[in-house]
Amino acid sequence: MMFPGQLIRNDLEFFVYDLNQDNIAHFVDEKINVKIPGYLDQNVWSRNTSGYYWNNHIITAIEDPENLRGMDFNNAKSLAFLNLDDYSITKHGILSPTLDNLDANEKYPVILLDEGSEVIYYVFETDYSVMKYDMVKDSSYAVSSYKPKNFRTRTITSGSPKEMGTESTWINGLGIIENQLIVVWQNPTEKYYDNEGDPNGLITYGVIYDLPLLDNPREFSLPGTFLGTYKNNLMVEENDDPIEYTIGFYKIGNEFQE
Repeated sequence: MMFPGQLIRNDLEFFVYDLNQDNIAHFVDEKINVKIPGYLDQNVWSRNTSGYYWNNHIITAIEDPENLRGMDFNNAKSLAFLNLDDYSITKHGILSPTLDNLDANEKYPVILLDEGSEVIYYVFETDYSVMKYDMVKDSSYAVSSYKPKNFRTRTITSGSPKEMGTESTWINGLGIIENQLIVVWQNPTEKYYDNEGDPNGLITYGVIYDLPLLDNPREFSLPGTFLGTYKNNLMVEENDDPIEYTIGFYKIGNEFQE
């Protein structure tokens, strides 16, 4: 489920996170039942747009300012579990061992809940290692540190957005199709910045891993931004023009087929 947005609990209930007011509205039958305190009062910064409802908890990606401000990467956490019984928050998930230690910037992940296995896969904003959090064992570790050939590792700590961006790689998204995990990244080019965020200035590529061991990684490229999965297809934004907006659906095979 996407978060902020509608985080669905069942056919009658869902949650909406209000970023500006930092609260979570619980809707029942299209009416607000209660507003739940958000994250800032508990010294947690919610990040990205991926969130899940699980076992009466809301799970989100976070930055952990308490530890990141002091560059304490060993103790910084990456996941927040908001308990809907008492609205308390617990922090879980370690930082990636390959995440740069240059500064405290962008130390938060994109997450994916594999509900059947009760695990969360997550990849940090500018990193390539795939992390796994086991919700039953409350343990985290890197399950793959395969580095795609086009991945760029940031080395500078300051500069213009263009200078920083064209040296970096961003995580685009994660998805699961059958017994395979898909992780997609994007490299912004000079064209992306020179043309006010032109999506054609993004180089999009990814890796398919076989579950559960994440072995046999295979690289692929995509013609646009990865939007998610639908009926065992990858959804790809091929054209973001409002008049000719186009989404392509791609199947996994020896090569991607439209």
